[in-house]
Amino acid sequence: MANAPKTALITGGTSGIGRELANCFAQDKYNLIIVARSQQELDQTAQEIRQQHGVEVLTIAKDLF
Repeated sequence: MANAPKTALITGGTSGIGRELANCFAQDKYNLIIVARSQQELDQTAQEIRQQHGVEVLTIAKDLF
């Protein structure tokens, strides 16, 4: 279990601080769950992160306000 993949949940993951956190965690080889309002922006962000860092990215379109 020591080598189990790590996963981070990032809210606001398509822009600003949330996007930067997503990139930082992905760079450290964490799989991601990113949450934001726009499914289109989530899909684009997830694809970019997968290509750049080779991690799994699950998206959830939800307004958490």
